[in-house]
Amino acid sequence: MTKKNHFDALIIGAGPAGATAAYMLATSGFKVAVIEKRKFPRFKLCGGLLTQKTIGLLKDIFNTNVGDLKSGGVIQYQSNFYGIGDHNGNYLQRRLDFPFHFVDRAIYDACWLDKAVKAGAKVIFKESAENVDIATGEIITRTGNRFSSRYIIAADGVFSRVRSILSQRDLLKRRHRQDIAAALEIFIPRDKIRGLPNYPAIFYGYIPWGYAWSFPGPKSQIFGLCSLKAKAKQSLFKGLNTFIQAQGVRPENLAKPKGYALPYGNFLSKAGYKNILLVGDAGGFADPLLGEGIYYAHKSAQMAVDAVKHSWGHPQKAEAIYSQLLNKDVTAELKYAKMIRQFLFSLPTRWQLKVLGFSFKQISHKLEEAVQGQRSFKLLLPKSRI
Repeated sequence: MTKKNHFDALIIGAGPAGATAAYMLATSGFKVAVIEKRKFPRFKLCGGLLTQKTIGLLKDIFNTNVGDLKSGGVIQYQSNFYGIGDHNGNYLQRRLDFPFHFVDRAIYDACWLDKAVKAGAKVIFKESAENVDIATGEIITRTGNRFSSRYIIAADGVFSRVRSILSQRDLLKRRHRQDIAAALEIFIPRDKIRGLPNYPAIFYGYIPWGYAWSFPGPKSQIFGLCSLKAKAKQSLFKGLNTFIQAQGVRPENLAKPKGYALPYGNFLSKAGYKNILLVGDAGGFADPLLGEGIYYAHKSAQMAVDAVKHSWGHPQKAEAIYSQLLNKDVTAELKYAKMIRQFLFSLPTRWQLKVLGFSFKQISHKLEEAVQGQRSFKLLLPKSRI
């Protein structure tokens, strides 16, 4: 292995999780490389919603704020309202204390990767991990190139190759794909259809073990639908078409929807092996109730960097430190969100909607604060009391 291909940390994947880890390590003086299979900027399916906790985290990590992100073209839309409804026409609209902000993921992801490069990280495009030599810390790419490092941070998405390799070798728990959701999204130009809502809304009842959404943007409205793949037992295309028609849009005049997968409860309590750490979607770190993943991408990467710094003399201890950090804040919260999901979706559809309606009428403000980050999903207690 040449010195040229040896790094302090090697990061697989350049999305928000990988770029955050690269930026934080590079600014701390580490020799860092990022391996990314696609050239940036690249199109990315995602609603692109940023909550208050995400905005706060971006300030902590990148020393940026809403004004900076707006002036830089990263934040393209915001809404002070949201809605929640069902397939029977029941609907509730509320005003937010702190607005939701929306981004185009191609621009958003490229922004953080650019900051990592300016901080000194090296990016190797059009390469992806094919195998991992755990003993030597080497990554072998699909083109046959070899890279070695003291630490490996896997940010290679929901179908992480690194996670699969560790699972196959019984170093991580298996069957993690049973908690993956299948999703469809379609983009509708706002200037072609009048009356589209200018705030985000989520709808239940159109698909078992899932939900539909309508998210606004400056040019397009995003309609989407997702469901836990193992329990859907219904065509997502049919559910999406029914949902779109209920919003007053004729689906036959639209482009074909695009599909993707997202973590929906397959997060790890043991998030790696020795000096190999899994972050973002690779570790399953996304809200298993509402699907929010951007916050957890940045947060898990921040914790992985802390684990690298605290284990520098003993890389084999990195995973234990990282998992301890995660379990204290991230996975504990995801477990409570998953419990709520399991309870809600295990009910007959008519009772799901009654429970949702009652909850939002009685404790909507507390639920909003849980989504925004001031409260925990654990009994909706303030974070200060957890």
